[in-house]
Amino acid sequence: MSSYSHSEIISKAEEMTDEIIADRRRLHRYPELGLQETKTSQFVKQRLRALGLKTTAELYCRDDIRAELSRLREDITSEHAVTGVAAQLKGERPGKTVMLRADMDALRVTESRDPQHIPAAEGFRSENPGVMHACGHDAHMAMLLGAAKILTGMKASVPGTVWFLFQPDEERGCGARLIRRWAGLADVDAVFGLHLWSSLGSGSVMINDGIMMAAVDYIWMRVSGGGGHSSAPHEARDSLLAANEIFSALSNLQAEESFTGQPSLLSIESVVAEADWGVVPESTDMRGTLRTFDEVTAGNTLSRITEIGQQLAEMRRLQFSIDSCRAFPPTVNTAREAGVARAAAEKLFGGGVIRGEPVLSGEDFGQYLRDTPGAFALVGNAAEADGSSHPHHSPKFDVDEELLGRGAALLALFALQFLHENQIYEDRASQ
Repeated sequence: MSSYSHSEIISKAEEMTDEIIADRRRLHRYPELGLQETKTSQFVKQRLRALGLKTTAELYCRDDIRAELSRLREDITSEHAVTGVAAQLKGERPGKTVMLRADMDALRVTESRDPQHIPAAEGFRSENPGVMHACGHDAHMAMLLGAAKILTGMKASVPGTVWFLFQPDEERGCGARLIRRWAGLADVDAVFGLHLWSSLGSGSVMINDGIMMAAVDYIWMRVSGGGGHSSAPHEARDSLLAANEIFSALSNLQAEESFTGQPSLLSIESVVAEADWGVVPESTDMRGTLRTFDEVTAGNTLSRITEIGQQLAEMRRLQFSIDSCRAFPPTVNTAREAGVARAAAEKLFGGGVIRGEPVLSGEDFGQYLRDTPGAFALVGNAAEADGSSHPHHSPKFDVDEELLGRGAALLALFALQFLHENQIYEDRASQ
């Protein structure tokens, strides 16, 4: 059986580190929002084809995009496009099929111009106004391109098939739902991914058996039936005032212990009331997210939100309505594949590989784990010296670029560890 040396992979990754950093910086300069990653997709395809890999871009269609956006009460526009990319590497010996995934989209964040912010200081700050790679997806893509180059260069040591998936629109939760429509996913035996994580110190890698990250529900609330003249508040029904009272009550909900014994987080992220001068708004809309680890907690919390909203609205002779949809399922590693991922990570990070408390952030990688065995890792990114300890989605968010070579090696090792363990099992079973 063909074998591989993890030290060889580490060596190859170290040799490629400057190239991986250059790719990350190129991607960082030209960020694109979810389902609009057209130039990003072109760059990724160019890199993959240069390795001799055939790319597949017809993973879903425009009607699929329309359906996903409709769930989020958004309309499709001419800027939305089919941007996901997959490329396949067939090893020189048959075996299982494994998929490695990176996300592609950026965020509506205006990047810092602070001279202490390395992208600003070194000339690769975002050139797309108001859009920024503020969550590390630029680095994830660069590392997966590095892993593709490593594995392509050692094809003889790959007993099976590796898919390299570059997924759009992780931030809204549409991307993985779109990729799950791709027929090729049915042939995948395991899926692996990672996320650079600013809450963990560089050199740490968190891989749990079971739950890693929370489920996220999007919530829309409306207070309606109001209106009147602002000079006569005693005659008006003020939807904005009621919404403010509901907002305050829901903010205090986190302190209540009676409605849930499990961790949860409710965030109201938008309050909108439109009216002309002198007019009390007829309706006020609120939007937010609920993060939980189990269905019972999610259901109980949504019921409690509804109860509070209705009671406070009725006190002001108004109506309250609520709607929600599941944006992200929880990210739950399967035990066997988590063990594979830890074994791979320990070759690179040694004692830095840990199990930890699940985090309340969501990740649409959890969509793949609903149907396919796999594991997701959080790779520590916090290094005070280079400013990479700023929180995700911050205008000053940055990554520890010294990690990128090891990140590429880690993805390659995820694939090889899984394929070789299965090859050994199958060889023994056939004896």
